[in-house]
Amino acid sequence: MNPVTDVIEFRLTGYCYGPDTFPIPTVEIYINGENFRHKTRDVELPFAKAEGNPGIAGHATIMPRELYEALHDDYLHDDTISILGCGCGVIECWPLDVAVDVGEKTVTWYGFNMCHRENWDYSKLGRFVFDKKQYFQEVDRLLILENQGREITKNFQVAFDVQQHGWVKMHMSFGSKKCITNLSYIYSPFDDLLNMLKRIESGSNLEQISIDEEGVYTKINVAETNNVLSITVVQENADDTPDSHYFCKTSKENFILAFKWAFQILEDDGFDPNFWDEHNPGYAYDEEDEVNPRDVLESFWKDEWFQVLREP
Repeated sequence: MNPVTDVIEFRLTGYCYGPDTFPIPTVEIYINGENFRHKTRDVELPFAKAEGNPGIAGHATIMPRELYEALHDDYLHDDTISILGCGCGVIECWPLDVAVDVGEKTVTWYGFNMCHRENWDYSKLGRFVFDKKQYFQEVDRLLILENQGREITKNFQVAFDVQQHGWVKMHMSFGSKKCITNLSYIYSPFDDLLNMLKRIESGSNLEQISIDEEGVYTKINVAETNNVLSITVVQENADDTPDSHYFCKTSKENFILAFKWAFQILEDDGFDPNFWDEHNPGYAYDEEDEVNPRDVLESFWKDEWFQVLREP
């Protein structure tokens, strides 16, 4: 009998499928503390490069309920089950499959494969042997993560949409009500947002930041009571248009997690607030009259706060 050598863990994350504005709550799989999706991408990359298309290496995370049903039920009647999917949101479009053997005291994952690339060799992923009790406790916890994701979706979400010529749209969702704030490189509020999150995480019970862009003055107020945040956003218009008011309550953990997802997606898309200006990528700066922000600033993503959040 194979000895138990491996530990599995599921962590809630956000993923934007296709044209989605806000991240969908999904699940990252960690085995022995290592992000399994990243490991899979590294194994697939040489094969994708050999095809001349390195961008096809890797997969998308799937939603907690989908993973729960695969690991709790589907393995009983399917030879393999899908544990990662496609960025379009349809798992079968680009799945990673695994065979699952449930024994008396252990659960084994083996035979990783991808149905659309039968010639890709996944042997470097190896096989994993989990303690059966720990494994199914973690599988059952997927339902808790599903509920947490539902609360984030219902109460508060945030997303950033990079535009041309030095603009970013910041989307905030308060359940059924949504608002958009235009951010520009001239007054980038990303430092304000990051510092607000740091202070809230450190125990501040009252925070306020203001964003004044393109004729709309947006004020974000966050008040904390017993780890529950009351979030109020007021948008005042320069013309005679009535002000817009938005309000919700959410937990401190979910508020920070919503911003974490938004920041992660922004970084994955290659946008850096500290290197942000009105020019398109590849612009040649005039050394006499212009300053390339990359020459004078460090990457926004080097802040220690992001290092901690990447692998909590």
